[in-house]
Amino acid sequence: MRKRKTKSSKKYYVLAIGIILLVAALIISILCYSRYALPSYATKDPKVKEAYLFARQNPEALTGVNCYCGCMQNILANDERLHSRGIIDCFLEPNGNWEVHGSTCARCVEEALTVKTLISQGKTKEEIKAAIDAKYKDAGLSCGTSESIVPAGQTCGASS
Repeated sequence: MRKRKTKSSKKYYVLAIGIILLVAALIISILCYSRYALPSYATKDPKVKEAYLFARQNPEALTGVNCYCGCMQNILANDERLHSRGIIDCFLEPNGNWEVHGSTCARCVEEALTVKTLISQGKTKEEIKAAIDAKYKDAGLSCGTSESIVPAGQTCGASS
């Protein structure tokens, strides 16, 4: 004779499956959150925090916009990683992990927030890039160095 499953044993199976799904969802959310949660160094100053949040939420806005702190031409400025994608590299590594450089560089924070402001004013990417390049052209800077100015439409470190 076969034993019949009771209603209470079915409830335990459903409860066990529910608990397993809940634990799995919790683990997944923790893993996802840790990738997007700001590191402590990015939360110590409100402007730094704003710049990091903007970078995470709008990486395309900062990609291709030249940085003038020197990080795009001086490998020693960033723990031996030359930034090549634009201001985005000051806040996010190419693999999506956080980059500490932006938290220690007032110029990077200022320029990221300038991009944010210009976007809110309806400026195009080309207008934003031109505005930031012009700001430093007047100061005689090329991506944070005293070398020649980067030609319009190119990123620091690109050949003419």
